[in-house]
Amino acid sequence: MMSAIKQAKELAKDLQAQERANARAPRVARYADAYIRAVGSDHGEEIVFVPGEALPQWVVDELDAGRCRVDDAGVRHLTDEVVDEDVDDPLTARSGRSRS
Repeated sequence: MMSAIKQAKELAKDLQAQERANARAPRVARYADAYIRAVGSDHGEEIVFVPGEALPQWVVDELDAGRCRVDDAGVRHLTDEVVDEDVDDPLTARSGRSRS
């Protein structure tokens, strides 16, 4: 078990490092809550993310921008365009053109 003095020194050291750092804080991973179908931008092949799988940042960015639709089976499809700008949650959008 770490002594209180050593723990206090470690906390102070960590705080100093945080204050000096110019880098952004690391992003917290987002996980798929349903199947998500997309086309990889670097290779053009279809990719399927399964529920519970960590999503790469480009997928998170597409979802946040509203570029997806949900089919009747609940599968999310990333699209080339914003599906419905009036929908607050892009994961509930149900119209638009699919990439797949």
